[in-house]
Amino acid sequence: MCNRKKLTLLFGVILLVCTLFTGCSTKKDSINKLNNTAWDITGAKPEYLTEWPDNVFTDTIVQPQNGTVDYVLDCTDFGKYAIFIKDISLEESNQYVEELKSNGYSEMHATANDTAVGLVLESDKAYLSVSYSDSILGILITIREGTK
Repeated sequence: MCNRKKLTLLFGVILLVCTLFTGCSTKKDSINKLNNTAWDITGAKPEYLTEWPDNVFTDTIVQPQNGTVDYVLDCTDFGKYAIFIKDISLEESNQYVEELKSNGYSEMHATANDTAVGLVLESDKAYLSVSYSDSILGILITIREGTK
């Protein structure tokens, strides 16, 4: 009986490892490409705004119906632009993500805990790194290569 338990445990570990490798392979190349793009955010100073910015980056997403624009980080030299929305609830941010998905974005990766959510979305125009909690929504927009 002891050998059977060891064999069952070994089989379980092998199955878990195989499952992890299978799950990790989904869209891994696209995520690795985003992670390996070198850029320096330390030089970007927050630019506080009162209106939704109009540029090639924000043209790739719809403006949230809730919340107020707080600030942006202009990293356009590196092909990135981040916008932060304040005074937006967790539920309103969830609704906004669903609106992005209904407008052509698909989910590449997502994680969440009791206080925050993080997602990577993609469309034929851009990649979005979205994070939000109960009072703020952050969206990092990266234009896809060959799209302008």
